[in-house]
Amino acid sequence: MVLAEICAKAPSIEIRNCIRNYNLTPGKEYEALAVPFKKEKIGTLVETLKYLNAPNLRPNLEDYTKSGIIFHTICRLQGLFPEVCTTCNEEYRTKITEQSLLACDNCGQEVHHQCLTKLFEPTAELTSQSIKDFLNPFKLKEWSFICLYCKEKSSNKLKDLKKSVIEAESKANANANIPSTSGITHQTPQTEQLEPNSQVIPDQNAPSIDIPAIPATSSPASEDQPLPPEVEDIPDQNRNQGEEGSINQSSTNTQIPSSHPDSFENLCLEYTKFACKYGRRGIGCPHEHPEMCQNFLDHGLATPHGCDGKKCMELHPKVCSNSLKHLKCFNTHCDYIHIKGQ
Repeated sequence: MVLAEICAKAPSIEIRNCIRNYNLTPGKEYEALAVPFKKEKIGTLVETLKYLNAPNLRPNLEDYTKSGIIFHTICRLQGLFPEVCTTCNEEYRTKITEQSLLACDNCGQEVHHQCLTKLFEPTAELTSQSIKDFLNPFKLKEWSFICLYCKEKSSNKLKDLKKSVIEAESKANANANIPSTSGITHQTPQTEQLEPNSQVIPDQNAPSIDIPAIPATSSPASEDQPLPPEVEDIPDQNRNQGEEGSINQSSTNTQIPSSHPDSFENLCLEYTKFACKYGRRGIGCPHEHPEMCQNFLDHGLATPHGCDGKKCMELHPKVCSNSLKHLKCFNTHCDYIHIKGQ
């Protein structure tokens, strides 16, 4: 009924047919959901997304790639179906014609308007900006609204991430205390021991040989005396292999930033492309959907509002290099995420 109502009010046949590509079969893979939309023209997809009136989108939809528009279209259609309010536990449904007052910056789910309006005077004129100003009186640039589901999921992920960071630091410190192979001295083979009163009788028939003087530092060491540095520093083949192994081991222990995708276990790769069939929340997805750094997505690495990810605990997905450096992308077929702008 919901999908039929949306199609019935579509402004054109092209938009209606585009919406009909959405498959209502439960458990459908995202790739299968996106296939029918891929045959549509980019202009039709843009007009469809405008008609659906999705919140928290960039002003210019042409900044999105075709795959990104398809992703937001599918997410918006999912958000128009009935949802249960976490405040009053009542079922509500967002309509296309409704003005967005407050939507989750992570998943795009609109809040229950009846519960939201109870926080204000009945005569107050509520807009999306006035509500954000009320919830963010200090006008913090980093402020964002996250629904309860995303908040709990992000909190659990943050705890696991902190635990993994502590374990990695402990492991790195333990490896630093292990003595390297360069501190191992080589033992010289034991020579035959002579009795104290015995004497060596030279052979009278043996030819005489001039033996050059040997420096005192190169004399063989006794069992109770450590080898001199000159002997300890002589490399051999096995020792070189041990040193090389220790170098490689230390290089693998180099920690990556907590915001790097490799720092997140069981990360959904489709989510990092805004293309997961389960949406931004990831309900039902077997992989993790950690919270993304909105400052990085909005401003990239540029200061003062950007984020370089060195101390950030939120995910910094892989983005278009041209968009990150120049805030522009000249590749019309680019499938990477693009920075919104300064």
